[in-house]
Amino acid sequence: MDLLPAQHGGDRISAPAPAASDWDRWRKAIAVLRQADEWGSSDASGAPRIWAEVDREETV
Repeated sequence: MDLLPAQHGGDRISAPAPAASDWDRWRKAIAVLRQADEWGSSDASGAPRIWAEVDREETV
């Protein structure tokens, strides 16, 4: 799992995608993704990964 700053001032978490047959892990991953401000997937590294971004809300 990686935690990086997002382009728009939030945080981005990425992790390897669960195996297609691992329904329990997919249910848990989807529950997290549904709470994210943005999410998606990528296979640019040669292995499928899922990512989620959460915007930081700052108060003045």
